[in-house]
Amino acid sequence: MPATTPNPIAIVTGGSRGLGRATVEALARRGVPSIFTYHTNKSAADEVVDADFSHLRQFRVIL
Repeated sequence: MPATTPNPIAIVTGGSRGLGRATVEALARRGVPSIFTYHTNKSAADEVVDADFSHLRQFRVIL
């Protein structure tokens, strides 16, 4: 049986492109509060937030 939490928050690494972006967008459509990271492509990360998912939060990860 899966565990449930009253206030889930998703954290997605690499959320500005590819599979990470698809995951972030799918979670956002379901209304799951999400945080995602990106490395260098701020414009791609901004596109995700600007795509009517303004409740998302993005963070740049510098390695």
